Amino acid sequence: MSFTIRNKGLRDAFAGMLADSKVTKEEVQKLLDQANKDGKISGREKTDLQAILKNTGDKFDADAKASLRTALGLEGGTGGTGGTGGTGGTGTGGVTPLSTKVSTITDFKQVAATFAQEISARASEFAAPEKAFALFAEYGGKLKGLATGQDPRAVDAEIEKLLTAGRNSPARGFDAKDVDLDTLSDLKEAAMGRDSKKFEERVMGADSPAWTTTYWPSAGSGGGMDQPGNPSSNLWAKEGALGKLDKLLGARGMADRAKALEFERKPMLGWLVGDRNTGHMAPDSTLNEADAEMTTGVDFDGDGKISAGVKADFINEHGTFAPVWGRSQLVPKLGADKLTRKEVTDAAGVKSFEFYKADGKKLTPDEAKNVVYANPASDGKAESTMSISWWGYCDQVALAGILFKEPVKDKVTIDGVEFTKQDMLGLLTVIASSQAQGTDFAGNRYDGEPDTITLKNGKKLSGKLETDIEFRTKDMTRENGDVMVLKKVDKDLTFRTPDGQTQTIKAADVARVTREDQMDMSPMEFHKTVLEWLGDGKRAAVMDRDSADHVWNYNFWKATLKDGKELKGTDVPTQPGHNGPANPANKVVSFDMEVLLGTSTSWGNDYKYWIEYDTAGKAVNGGWMNGTSPPDFLWRPGGTPSWSGANQRNPFVDPKLVKEIYEKFQG
Repeated sequence: MSFTIRNKGLRDAFAGMLADSKVTKEEVQKLLDQANKDGKISGREKTDLQAILKNTGDKFDADAKASLRTALGLEGGTGGTGGTGGTGGTGTGGVTPLSTKVSTITDFKQVAATFAQEISARASEFAAPEKAFALFAEYGGKLKGLATGQDPRAVDAEIEKLLTAGRNSPARGFDAKDVDLDTLSDLKEAAMGRDSKKFEERVMGADSPAWTTTYWPSAGSGGGMDQPGNPSSNLWAKEGALGKLDKLLGARGMADRAKALEFERKPMLGWLVGDRNTGHMAPDSTLNEADAEMTTGVDFDGDGKISAGVKADFINEHGTFAPVWGRSQLVPKLGADKLTRKEVTDAAGVKSFEFYKADGKKLTPDEAKNVVYANPASDGKAESTMSISWWGYCDQVALAGILFKEPVKDKVTIDGVEFTKQDMLGLLTVIASSQAQGTDFAGNRYDGEPDTITLKNGKKLSGKLETDIEFRTKDMTRENGDVMVLKKVDKDLTFRTPDGQTQTIKAADVARVTREDQMDMSPMEFHKTVLEWLGDGKRAAVMDRDSADHVWNYNFWKATLKDGKELKGTDVPTQPGHNGPANPANKVVSFDMEVLLGTSTSWGNDYKYWIEYDTAGKAVNGGWMNGTSPPDFLWRPGGTPSWSGANQRNPFVDPKLVKEIYEKFQG
C-alpha cells in the first residue's frame, strides 16, 4: 500500500479488505461506521477515506464504490451499478454537483434543513423548477446514503421533512408528476433517493404481520344448547376463557358480576321471533326448519324450553332469514289448514300444546308432530336448511390482531385461575370492537341479493335474470355503491322467480333492471386504499378476500406494487370496467400488486387491474384483469385501544380486567 492512513481505527478496519477480489458495500459500511463512531466524520478521517478511494477504488465493486462516494459527497453518488446518479445520487454520473453544501453533511437528520437553507440562499440560481428539482435530487441521494443502518421510522420522518422542504421550493410541481407510474410522485421518489424515471418495486406495509387464531365459530356440533363446547375454538365453551373470567370475579368476591359466560351462551338467533336479548351461541352448524328449536336454540312455540321436532318457517323462498316481530305472528298449520292452539300443563307442571282444526277436531299426537309454525311473510313451509358453519368472529380476530400485540407467555395464573394464551386471544377478541375507536371502510359487502325487474306499469319482480346482458355500459348507474341499474334494455328478458317459474319480459315493458355487483370493489378504490393504509399508514388492515356472499376476514399487512405501465393501442382493455368501457382518449395504466395475508411473509393474493385517468389526472374508471378475483371490502380500526368504555358485544367482559390479565401475559 503506497499511501498512508493516519487514523488507526480506519487503518485497522481497512486491513485485509484487499485480500478478496473486490471490496464490498458491507466492508465499506464498516469503514464508515468506524469513521463516524464519534457522531461525525472528521476532516482527517475524510482525507483518509478519500485516499482509500483514490488509491484502491479499482478494487471496489460498483455498489461499494458508489456508497463511499455518496458518504464523501462526491459526484456520481448513489448511481451505484447504474452509474448515472440521476435522481438517486448526489450527482449526475461525472457532472459537477449543483450543491455546494450537500458534501458537508454527515448526519442524515441535517439533510432537509441544509437543502432549505441552500435553496433559499441561492434562490435566483434555482428559480427554474427543473434545476431546483435536480438540486433536490442530490439531497435525496445524500439522505439515502447516510440513512444506511438507521431506524427506518426515523429515516421516513426525515424523508417527509425533505419532501416538505421540496414542496416549499420551485421544485414543487414535480410532486404532481409520476413519470415511471409507480404511484410515487417524482418529488417523493427523489426525496427517497430513487430514480423517478425508472419503475422500481414499491414495498409498503407494517413492520410485521398481525397475529391470528381460530375464527371462534358461533355454531356447535349439535346436541342442543347445553353442549359444553371446545375451549380452544368456542368462546361460549363452559371451560373456556369467559368461564375462567367469571371464576376470577368469583374469587375476588364479585360473583354478582360473573355473568360473561351466561350472556355468551344465550341463543344468537332469538331475533327470529323478536327477542333482542340475544347472545352468541347457535347449537348446530346447519339450521333446519324441520327441527327449528334444536338447530337454532330459539323457543319458537313459546313453551319455555328447547324441544326436538318443532317445525317453524324462518327461511324464505330466497334462502334468507324471514324473522317476525313476535311469536304471535307465527300461525300453526297442518298442511293448508290453520289451527288453533290450546296450552295445557300436566301434573308435573310441564307445559305442552293441543291443536284443533277449524271444525273443532283435536289433532292426534302423530298429526301434531307435523304442525308447522307458518310465517305469513315467508313461504309457509318448513322444509329449508341453511349452513352457518362459517359464522364466527373472524372480523374481531382480525381487529384484535391489529389492535393488540401478541401475548408473550403461554399461560398465567391470577388468584388461582389459570388462563392459557388461547384464552387470552379469546378475551382480546371479545373486547376488540369496543377498542377500535370506529372503523374505516372501503367497498360494500356482497349479500347475494336477487336481481329485480321493474315494469313500466309499476310491478316489481324479484328473482334471477337468466338472459345474458351487459350491465357495465356507459348508461349504467349505481345505487348504494354496489347495485348496478339499467333503465333501458335492447332485448326481451327471461326471468326466473323464487318458486322456479320462468317468464319472458318484453324489452318495451321494462322500466329498469338491477343486479347486485359481486365485483363492486372498484380497482380505483382498492388502489387508493392500499396505498394510503399501507403506504402512508404503515399499519395492517383487514379484507374479505372472497367476494361471495359469505365473509372471510383476513389481515393484510404488506403490499408490493410490482409493475405499472401505460397501455396503448390494442393493449387497452376492451372488457368493460367498473364504470363501463374505457375512453380511448384517456390514459390507461395497468398495475400488478401483491398483498400478503394473515401471518405469512410469502402467501397472499396477486391483484392485476387497470385504471383510466382523464386529462386532469383523475381516476375515472378501472377494471380487473382476467384471472384476478377482487376482494369484497377492506376495513381497519379507526384508533388505538384505551382499555376503557362499554363492551357492547358482551357487557360482562370489562376491558380494564382484560387489560390486567393481558399485562401478566406480557411479563
